Amino acid sequence: MTDTFTFLEYAKEEASRICVGKHRERSIAMAERFADFRDTSLSCYKPRNIHQFLDHVTDDWELTNNTAKQYATVWLLGTLPQYFKTFHL
Repeated sequence: MTDTFTFLEYAKEEASRICVGKHRERSIAMAERFADFRDTSLSCYKPRNIHQFLDHVTDDWELTNNTAKQYATVWLLGTLPQYFKTFHL
């Protein structure tokens, strides 16, 4: 793995630190769906990319806002630790 992680690479590598059991499996599955939508270097993500994906979840997949919030949580849990490492917080 390179120093520049894609969201999915990072989510899979950090999954054991973030969640356990079925929750881990579900979170990785959600991360894979997000990666299918757009998987690029974490440093390239902008808030609008997340908003576009959340709109896709509710508009195209016809899932609820609560489900979209669960996807947002997976994204945040998967990326915040990377930013902490990057900025040494």
